[in-house]
Amino acid sequence: MTEYFYRKIGSPDFEFSAQPKVILPVWLPNKFYPQALYYNNAIGKVEAYDGNYNAFVAANQNLLPVEVVRTSFLPKLSIVSYDPLRQYENNSEICIEDFDFKQMSAYLEHRYARQRYEFDRANLKDENKLSKAVFGLYLETNTENLTFRIHIQTLFGKDLQYDYYLLFDLQKGKVLSYSYDNLTREKWKYSKESYHFFNMYLKGFQERYIPQNLTDHIFYSFLKIVSSFTNISYERLCQRYRNSPNKRCLFEMYRLTMMPYEPGLWTVLNNPNLKTRLKSFDYTRSDLSIFKKVCSYLEIRNTRTLRRTFARRPNIIVVFVNLKDCGFTDINLYNRVIEDEEFCKVFQSIDESITFFTRYCIERRGEKATLNILFKGANDMSFTDALDMFYRYFYKLPENLIKDILYDGFTRVNHDALAEISYQCQHKNKVFKYSLAQQTLCDSISGYDFILPKDSYQLCEIGCSLHNCVASYDESILKKQCTIVCAKKEGKYKICIELWGKNIIQELGDKNKMPSEEEKKILDEWHLRHNLIPN
Repeated sequence: MTEYFYRKIGSPDFEFSAQPKVILPVWLPNKFYPQALYYNNAIGKVEAYDGNYNAFVAANQNLLPVEVVRTSFLPKLSIVSYDPLRQYENNSEICIEDFDFKQMSAYLEHRYARQRYEFDRANLKDENKLSKAVFGLYLETNTENLTFRIHIQTLFGKDLQYDYYLLFDLQKGKVLSYSYDNLTREKWKYSKESYHFFNMYLKGFQERYIPQNLTDHIFYSFLKIVSSFTNISYERLCQRYRNSPNKRCLFEMYRLTMMPYEPGLWTVLNNPNLKTRLKSFDYTRSDLSIFKKVCSYLEIRNTRTLRRTFARRPNIIVVFVNLKDCGFTDINLYNRVIEDEEFCKVFQSIDESITFFTRYCIERRGEKATLNILFKGANDMSFTDALDMFYRYFYKLPENLIKDILYDGFTRVNHDALAEISYQCQHKNKVFKYSLAQQTLCDSISGYDFILPKDSYQLCEIGCSLHNCVASYDESILKKQCTIVCAKKEGKYKICIELWGKNIIQELGDKNKMPSEEEKKILDEWHLRHNLIPN
């Protein structure tokens, strides 16, 4: 069965036709065409039509008037449209009054071409941002072979193009297109997985060629083929998508072709985090119990909450698998995680650091306390870094720090302590030697003590305390390229100062914030005492 849909001239909407029509290329009146023109196929010429256009079309029911659009190309300015010598001598823009006859003629031709370009560009798409060149769409439904074909007709100038199509073959489980013989072949890759390539390709096809008022009709027509293949009632299939307008698209049709009973599972089976684990998993596309078998193979509980969430977010199965790998068994905690889409991101992709921490913490504090610790740090940018350091240098961490992390989580203090230990594990301690001129910079002003770090470990301690990258300055200090001075108050680091000779490069507080008014006054006095030059 074939359905024909054609654009209503001057409108973004497409209308049904029981039979194919003969195309009548029409140039509608505009500032470039003062009257309507049409292509007379009998004589092969474009002719003006000065009668009643609507009556002409009504009298020829087998004709379809189609607006002709042009592909817009930006015109280039001719070399004779300006005088290089005059431009060079005056060093200014050219005045039209200075053009000679040849230059003025070239300029006017270019201006006309530019105006035509702007008009063609604005006139190329309809109000739904679909190219006006797309005027016809055919839907071919083959219930015997279980195929569904979308065929696009376009018109540029008076020439027809018929090479845009998609063919969904449910029986063989593949999708063919005008660009690729088989969109399901493994060799087509985009990003990490071919799955992402299909998504973008089909999304682009829909935006370029599918009219908005036909999107739902195409999708529901395709569901009839799906119903024939699966024996799931058409009404039940429609109900599945009735409240999900975003899923009524070409990409969902692609997934239904690949996995008609559980289309969301195609996302899971192609997920890079599960592909290795599911490598030996054998399945049949027509298996009614495919979802149950996947859960059983991955050793996760097939709960009602999982099934309900899976309908909206198929990759939630990945989260379930990762929670299991992390040592969680309480299904109530699983539900707590999947109800929070932001927190789910923590378990979308895990590594050895998070599994090591969660299993260690669950053994000592239980599942609920472990999950609460992860909830606290999930939104902190340093959370992943802290987990990695805990795992990497665990056997060098003092017992009191481990205990603090297990009860307080990865707070700023605990992160800084981990960062300091990490630095010491990765670097040998380097002792700094200072000249007499540098040593005179040490001072005490109104409760602030200006000190020089004695070694690279203390420099790391300053960086951890003030949350900056001063630890990386160790080589510059050793080579006498710069001097780092730190101001302390009541035993706490407050300001980090970088000097090159007598020149102050920067003076910043915690997290590179500017000093407070009180601190500025102290710094001004310190500058005067030691003849320093502010930046």
